Parts: sequence; C-alpha cells; structure tokens
Amino acid sequence: MMQDWSTATASQMLWIVGAQEHRYPSSTSMMAASVVKSAIDISIPLVHIFCDWPGKNEEKVIVNILYSMIRQLVDILPPKVETCSDFSTARFGSLDGSFKTWDEALSICAELFIEVPSPLLVVIDGIEHVGLGTSKKILKAC
Repeated sequence: MMQDWSTATASQMLWIVGAQEHRYPSSTSMMAASVVKSAIDISIPLVHIFCDWPGKNEEKVIVNILYSMIRQLVDILPPKVETCSDFSTARFGSLDGSFKTWDEALSICAELFIEVPSPLLVVIDGIEHVGLGTSKKILKAC
C-alpha cells in the first residue's frame, strides 16, 4: 500500500477512522504508527504527530502541534531551496510560542508545504482529541 501511494502521480489523502477508544494507544494509533514506520523504512518524506487528550490550555496544544509540523517540514527541506518565500531567521524568530503568532506560523507552514519534496506523507493521529474547531484549523495547514 505505501509503495503504491508513494509512486502515484496525484496527491492522495488517506483518512483512517476507527472506533473511538478511551485508551492510548488505540488500535487506530497503532495503525498510524505502523504507517509511519513503513514510510521511514522506504524513505518517504514524512511529518507525523500523535496527539493525546489535551490539558486545560487548548491554544497551547494547537500551537505546539503547528510548531512541530513546521520543525519537521524544515528538517526535510533540501539543503538548498530557491524560493520567493521568506524563511529568514528573523521570521522564524517572531514565533514566540503564543497563540498570537498563529497566523504567521500557519503562513510559514503553508509555504513550507510547497517547498518540501513530493510525495510527502503527513500523519496526524488523535486530532479528534484536540477539538473539532481546532482540528479544522490544524488540517487547514495541511
């Protein structure tokens, strides 16, 4: 399955939904972990996040998820990128970990998605734990 996906000519989304479980890891989480391992084994560029039930500060959780995506995308960029996007130290330095930087972080994330190698596998497991409105904001970045 992974090799077929990785050689497809068009981008494809695979959405896996399992029974809602109140234990971690759930069977769906174990499946997501297996997909991540397979991607690593066959060297597919990958961004992966495993979300747990959030604490009291949901804004901090979603900012952390977005920042994690940015970090992973930066890690898989080619060594030299010719782009019109501003990936300067100053721009990344403006991300201070607060929700007020959400729009700028989302913009950076969207620009990075354009620059990373294709195909790119993005696995976000447990996003339903973060909250519906929040989940939509995170998925908008993808």
